[in-house]
Amino acid sequence: MTQSILFQHGTLAMLADGLFDGTITLKELLKKGDTGIGTAEGLDGELIILNGIAYQAKADGTVVQPDEDTLIPFANVHQWDPSSEVDLNQCSTSDIMGVIEAEHLTNTMVGLTVAGEFDMVKTRAVKKQNKPYPTLAKTASEQAVFQKNSISGMLVGYYTPGLYEGMGVKGLHLHFISEDHQFGGHVLDFEVVSGELAYQAFSDFQLHLPVDNKDFMTYEPTALDDVKADIKQAE
Repeated sequence: MTQSILFQHGTLAMLADGLFDGTITLKELLKKGDTGIGTAEGLDGELIILNGIAYQAKADGTVVQPDEDTLIPFANVHQWDPSSEVDLNQCSTSDIMGVIEAEHLTNTMVGLTVAGEFDMVKTRAVKKQNKPYPTLAKTASEQAVFQKNSISGMLVGYYTPGLYEGMGVKGLHLHFISEDHQFGGHVLDFEVVSGELAYQAFSDFQLHLPVDNKDFMTYEPTALDDVKADIKQAE
């Protein structure tokens, strides 16, 4: 089994409390990995990172390539080196979870992609927020939702065990980018016609915190149960 380091900047609990300041540049983030997901300052859209290139799915439905100075409040990245590949047909979230469970990976972080043909992909993207920032849950009412049918592309994301909820999203956290890089976002639902699941488990995890950011260093975190509820509502 290939094992590698998962790098994470910030936590989902921080986003739940409205800490949307960008505290690492995209340039610095990409030094830590060539594959991953995240968001930009102010919760400005959804990031999808593939082959060392970042794509930003925005709330107006466009997908752009942000410049290297773009500031990031939260992201996961790693060097893509999958240990296993599985062919999928007519599958959904439960089928991906079935592979993770069958491989006894439910207590570790797992990076994964699904490349193929999709019968349907439903995504969302949050429009950029300005200070004073709302909570993550409140942004859910302002998110833009999109759906494409009969589309080729790739899911990119992570599985996080319940052991680490709050640090990340419990279960699967997936973003999508179409083959032509014109459609993407945070995945709400999908149906795979045919595709290939590739994944790798992480034996090491590096959490990077924005210790130079005054708001982070002085805020009082919300109770964990409330954070979990806010993340669930926003996801």
